[in-house]
Amino acid sequence: MRNEFIILIGSTIVSAIVMPFIINFLYRMNLKDVSNVKHKDGILDNSVFVKLYSGKTGTPKGGGILWIILFPLISLFLFGTNSINLILIAITLIYGLIGLIDDSKIITKKNYTFKVDHMIRRIKFIVEIGIGLLFSHLLIYKLNLSNSLFNYAFLTLLFTSYTNAFNTNDGLDGLLTGQTIWIFTGMLILTILQDQPTVAIYYGIMIGILIVFLYFNINPARVFMGDAGSMSLGVIALALAIISNNLLPFIIMTVPTIITIASSLIQILSMKYLKRKIFRIAPIHHHFQALGWSETKVTERYWLAQIFFVFLALAINTL
Repeated sequence: MRNEFIILIGSTIVSAIVMPFIINFLYRMNLKDVSNVKHKDGILDNSVFVKLYSGKTGTPKGGGILWIILFPLISLFLFGTNSINLILIAITLIYGLIGLIDDSKIITKKNYTFKVDHMIRRIKFIVEIGIGLLFSHLLIYKLNLSNSLFNYAFLTLLFTSYTNAFNTNDGLDGLLTGQTIWIFTGMLILTILQDQPTVAIYYGIMIGILIVFLYFNINPARVFMGDAGSMSLGVIALALAIISNNLLPFIIMTVPTIITIASSLIQILSMKYLKRKIFRIAPIHHHFQALGWSETKVTERYWLAQIFFVFLALAINTL
């Protein structure tokens, strides 16, 4: 048996032991999602969202700390303190912290007005750009990539985009978790074919962790990953694609995620300049719900689309 699969199995077992303790901790600390109770503020109205999600209020949020804790610990155990490993650990912890700060508005039950919430999001976006630039520099330096202005701008854009894209995609029970398992599985297959065992082991670690998380995140979810989980997940996925020199297949695999965040941007621009909505509610997976699709139907069809794009990327890369 290859090392990648042994690590995957071991990661699954460790996660299965740890996850119940995390869920119990979140319940005991009463860290529940109360973000769906806000109905209207000024001209903005999220009553459709409230209608769709009123039943989820009270579900513990923050389950993503499972990989924020385990990914660094397992990586340290396997690879020690080599520079690339430390960069991956720092990426996980720092973006996880940004997400935790964002989650704190929910955890502490602070129902900010839309105006204040948008101001906070702008500040967070600026911080994300700065941190994305820092990690772009570290990866360019350690991987001996070209230090051109284009590379810095492109990688910083990717870091900022993917952390928010994964965050936006995390909206239904099991949706992002299932998608990411398939993305990581596709990248695991690809790195095995390319004889990159070290990167393949990283994917094995994350797949094992996410398999356990998905067990508790499937509808009806016992726990949500929260912004801490979704934001760190996006940059872990991106950083591993950069390290393995597989950005193109990774981008192809993440087309469903790109479409999701694009739908939110289209909605924002349409409301600002055309004074009308393109979708009943954005991002687009909520639009499908507003059309009458059940949550599980939307999730399962997203998974099917994700499987297709994973194999499309593999097919293109092996031509």
